Amino acid sequence: METTHRIPNLDYVHLFQVVQNICADKSDLYEAFARMTFNVLYGKKDDHGKNFSFVYDETVNGYRLSPAYDLTKTIDKPEHEMTVMGNPNPAEQDLMNLAAYVGLGKRKTKIIVDKIKDKVLL
Repeated sequence: METTHRIPNLDYVHLFQVVQNICADKSDLYEAFARMTFNVLYGKKDDHGKNFSFVYDETVNGYRLSPAYDLTKTIDKPEHEMTVMGNPNPAEQDLMNLAAYVGLGKRKTKIIVDKIKDKVLL
């Protein structure tokens, strides 16, 4: 996302703004939500802007989120590098608040949260 990873300076709202503006397939908004949810619930706090990129997809004649990468849990960081609605230590309610803020469906985002909770909170 063309920003430094050395100084925390992004909120997930910024990621959603980029996805809304450049992605050809708006289902990428839900994919971005799933990745944010994974990072928060799993404890992947090294979630800076360089962990998100985009690739041109000729099948949709536009950009898509690239495949996910750098998904290692970071136990030594006290806060997330990307905040969620300004919160550096977000909880599930912050995820849902952001989803509502960017216009994602409550039912679908709740399914995503529950599915990821089932996987990472064993």
